[in-house]
Amino acid sequence: MLKICCQNRLQFSYVLTDIRFGSKENMQNIKEVINKDFIMEVKGNRLVAISADEKSKGHFTNLESIELKPDTPSTVFFEGIDFPVLLTKQVFINKNGSEGILYLACSNLDLKASEISIIYQKRWKVEEFHKSLKSNLALAKSPTRLVNTQSNHILPVSMLLLNWSVFL
Repeated sequence: MLKICCQNRLQFSYVLTDIRFGSKENMQNIKEVINKDFIMEVKGNRLVAISADEKSKGHFTNLESIELKPDTPSTVFFEGIDFPVLLTKQVFINKNGSEGILYLACSNLDLKASEISIIYQKRWKVEEFHKSLKSNLALAKSPTRLVNTQSNHILPVSMLLLNWSVFL
Protein backbone atom coordinates (compact mmCIF):
# COMPACT_ATOMS: atom_id res chain seq x y z
CA MET A 1 0.00 0.00 0.00
CA LEU A 2 2.81 2.41 0.80
CA LYS A 3 4.47 1.86 -2.56
CA ILE A 4 1.16 2.59 -4.30
CA CYS A 5 0.71 5.76 -2.23
CA CYS A 6 4.18 6.91 -3.30
CA GLN A 7 3.55 5.95 -6.95
CA ASN A 8 0.35 8.01 -6.83
CA ARG A 9 2.36 10.92 -5.37
CA LEU A 10 0.30 11.06 -2.21
CA GLN A 11 1.87 13.65 0.09
CA PHE A 12 2.63 12.39 3.59
CA SER A 13 5.45 12.72 6.08
CA TYR A 14 4.79 9.92 8.55
CA VAL A 15 3.53 6.37 8.52
CA LEU A 16 1.59 5.71 11.74
CA THR A 17 0.97 2.12 12.79
CA ASP A 18 -0.40 0.22 15.71
CA ILE A 19 1.40 -2.60 17.48
CA ARG A 20 0.53 -5.21 14.84
CA PHE A 21 2.76 -3.48 12.29
CA GLY A 22 5.68 -2.60 14.60
CA SER A 23 8.10 -5.12 13.08
CA LYS A 24 11.72 -4.50 12.14
CA GLU A 25 10.85 -5.34 8.52
CA ASN A 26 8.22 -2.60 8.45
CA MET A 27 10.56 -0.12 10.11
CA GLN A 28 13.28 -0.81 7.56
CA ASN A 29 10.89 -0.70 4.62
CA ILE A 30 9.34 2.61 5.65
CA LYS A 31 12.65 4.32 6.46
CA GLU A 32 14.98 2.85 3.83
CA VAL A 33 12.77 1.87 0.87
CA ILE A 34 9.86 4.32 1.05
CA ASN A 35 12.12 7.06 2.52
CA LYS A 36 9.51 8.25 5.02
CA ASP A 37 9.49 8.54 8.79
CA PHE A 38 7.37 6.37 11.03
CA ILE A 39 5.80 6.46 14.46
CA MET A 40 4.65 3.05 15.60
CA GLU A 41 3.66 1.31 18.76
CA VAL A 42 6.05 -1.48 19.74
CA LYS A 43 5.81 -4.33 22.21
CA GLY A 44 7.63 -4.18 25.52
CA ASN A 45 9.43 -7.46 24.86
CA ARG A 46 11.46 -6.01 21.95
CA LEU A 47 15.23 -6.14 22.31
CA VAL A 48 17.05 -2.80 22.26
CA ALA A 49 20.54 -1.45 22.83
CA ILE A 50 20.75 1.85 24.68
CA SER A 51 23.79 3.09 22.72
CA ALA A 52 25.67 2.51 19.47
CA ASP A 53 28.51 0.99 21.52
CA GLU A 54 26.15 -1.49 23.20
CA LYS A 55 24.69 -2.35 19.79
CA SER A 56 28.13 -3.00 18.29
CA LYS A 57 28.94 -5.32 21.21
CA GLY A 58 25.64 -7.16 20.68
CA HIS A 59 24.31 -6.18 24.12
CA PHE A 60 20.56 -6.00 23.71
CA THR A 61 18.09 -5.76 26.58
CA ASN A 62 14.37 -6.34 26.87
CA LEU A 63 12.62 -2.97 26.43
CA GLU A 64 10.53 -3.40 29.58
CA SER A 65 13.66 -3.84 31.69
CA ILE A 66 15.12 -0.48 30.66
CA GLU A 67 14.32 2.42 32.94
CA LEU A 68 12.71 5.00 30.68
CA LYS A 69 11.25 8.22 32.01
CA PRO A 70 7.68 8.74 30.80
CA ASP A 71 7.26 11.35 28.07
CA THR A 72 11.02 11.67 27.60
CA PRO A 73 12.45 10.51 24.26
CA SER A 74 15.47 8.21 24.35
CA THR A 75 17.58 7.18 21.39
CA VAL A 76 17.83 3.38 21.14
CA PHE A 77 18.80 0.73 18.63
CA PHE A 78 16.40 -2.13 17.95
CA GLU A 79 17.95 -5.52 17.32
CA GLY A 80 18.18 -6.15 13.58
CA ILE A 81 17.82 -2.50 12.57
CA ASP A 82 20.81 -0.45 11.41
CA PHE A 83 19.51 3.03 12.26
CA PRO A 84 18.67 4.59 15.66
CA VAL A 85 15.11 5.43 16.68
CA LEU A 86 13.56 7.67 19.29
CA LEU A 87 11.59 5.78 21.87
CA THR A 88 8.99 7.28 24.18
CA LYS A 89 7.12 5.66 27.01
CA GLN A 90 3.64 6.84 27.89
CA VAL A 91 2.02 5.73 31.14
CA PHE A 92 -1.73 6.05 31.55
CA ILE A 93 -4.50 4.79 33.81
CA ASN A 94 -7.20 2.61 32.25
CA LYS A 95 -10.90 2.93 33.13
CA ASN A 96 -10.62 -0.07 35.45
CA GLY A 97 -7.78 1.62 37.37
CA SER A 98 -4.99 -0.51 35.95
CA GLU A 99 -1.85 1.07 34.57
CA GLY A 100 -1.14 0.95 30.85
CA ILE A 101 2.15 1.55 29.06
CA LEU A 102 2.52 2.60 25.46
CA TYR A 103 5.93 2.46 23.77
CA LEU A 104 6.23 4.55 20.61
CA ALA A 105 9.17 4.22 18.22
CA CYS A 106 9.89 7.18 15.93
CA SER A 107 12.43 7.35 13.12
CA ASN A 108 12.64 11.16 13.21
CA LEU A 109 15.31 11.86 15.82
CA ASP A 110 14.49 15.58 15.94
CA LEU A 111 11.03 15.32 17.53
CA LYS A 112 10.07 15.98 21.13
CA ALA A 113 7.94 13.47 23.04
CA SER A 114 4.92 15.79 22.88
CA GLU A 115 5.27 16.08 19.09
CA ILE A 116 5.46 12.31 18.72
CA SER A 117 2.30 11.95 20.79
CA ILE A 118 0.40 14.63 18.85
CA ILE A 119 1.30 13.12 15.49
CA TYR A 120 0.49 9.57 16.65
CA GLN A 121 -2.95 10.62 17.91
CA LYS A 122 -3.93 11.43 14.32
CA ARG A 123 -3.96 7.68 13.67
CA TRP A 124 -7.13 7.39 15.75
CA LYS A 125 -9.13 9.51 13.29
CA VAL A 126 -8.24 7.02 10.56
CA GLU A 127 -9.40 4.15 12.81
CA GLU A 128 -12.72 5.93 13.38
CA PHE A 129 -13.14 6.52 9.64
CA HIS A 130 -12.54 2.84 8.84
CA LYS A 131 -14.95 1.77 11.57
CA SER A 132 -17.56 4.10 10.08
CA LEU A 133 -16.97 2.70 6.61
CA LYS A 134 -17.27 -0.86 7.83
CA SER A 135 -20.49 -0.14 9.76
CA ASN A 136 -22.22 2.12 7.26
CA LEU A 137 -21.35 0.10 4.18
CA ALA A 138 -22.09 -3.30 5.74
CA LEU A 139 -18.94 -4.63 4.12
CA ALA A 140 -19.06 -7.94 5.97
CA LYS A 141 -22.53 -8.62 4.52
CA SER A 142 -21.71 -7.54 0.98
CA PRO A 143 -22.44 -10.24 -1.61
CA THR A 144 -19.76 -8.84 -3.92
CA ARG A 145 -16.73 -11.03 -4.61
CA LEU A 146 -15.06 -9.54 -7.68
CA VAL A 147 -12.90 -6.40 -7.51
CA ASN A 148 -15.11 -4.58 -10.01
CA THR A 149 -18.35 -5.27 -8.14
CA GLN A 150 -16.72 -4.50 -4.79
CA SER A 151 -15.55 -1.15 -6.16
CA ASN A 152 -19.04 -0.36 -7.41
CA HIS A 153 -20.46 -1.20 -3.98
CA ILE A 154 -17.88 0.59 -1.84
CA LEU A 155 -16.57 3.64 -3.69
CA PRO A 156 -19.72 5.77 -4.14
CA VAL A 157 -20.77 5.52 -0.50
CA SER A 158 -17.23 5.87 0.86
CA MET A 159 -16.73 9.03 -1.21
CA LEU A 160 -19.96 10.40 0.21
CA LEU A 161 -18.80 9.63 3.76
CA LEU A 162 -15.37 11.08 3.08
CA ASN A 163 -16.84 14.31 1.74
CA TRP A 164 -19.20 14.48 4.71
CA SER A 165 -16.34 13.94 7.20
CA VAL A 166 -14.38 16.86 5.71
CA PHE A 167 -17.09 19.23 6.94
CA LEU A 168 -16.99 17.95 10.53
